[in-house]
Amino acid sequence: MKNIFRAPVDNQHFKDTIEAGKPVNEVASFLAGEQRAKVQRIAKDDSVRYWGSVPGESNRRNLEKLTEGDELLCYRSGNYIALAKIAFTTINRDLAKYSWGETETGLTWELVYFFSDVKLFEIDAGVINKEFGYSEGQLWALGQSAMKK
Repeated sequence: MKNIFRAPVDNQHFKDTIEAGKPVNEVASFLAGEQRAKVQRIAKDDSVRYWGSVPGESNRRNLEKLTEGDELLCYRSGNYIALAKIAFTTINRDLAKYSWGETETGLTWELVYFFSDVKLFEIDAGVINKEFGYSEGQLWALGQSAMKK
């Protein structure tokens, strides 16, 4: 059984790399070998969709838990706004810097996960939280998972 992970998303980066996606050739230029081939296979309409997390012990551990076919439920402003299926993951500082820049302290969102499919929608978080037994006040972070029912 696959896992569903939840992650907070912002407005602009969500639009750039999940909603619209980036041109596959631009993204592929940051990858090599099998990863380059994978990103070209999952591209739709000449673009690829992906997200990232800043490095840290728990985020690295969570990245290691993600496997092909797992899903990422994107959360923003009290709503879930997308469900994305994981194709593969990588650690890529250069791609992250290109895609999202870096923080004031020089961190990037280099723990990158690519999606094979993205479904956009908007639903009040309370509806999903109730179904999966998530706490309303719970901090949303990659790594909180629930088995599909």
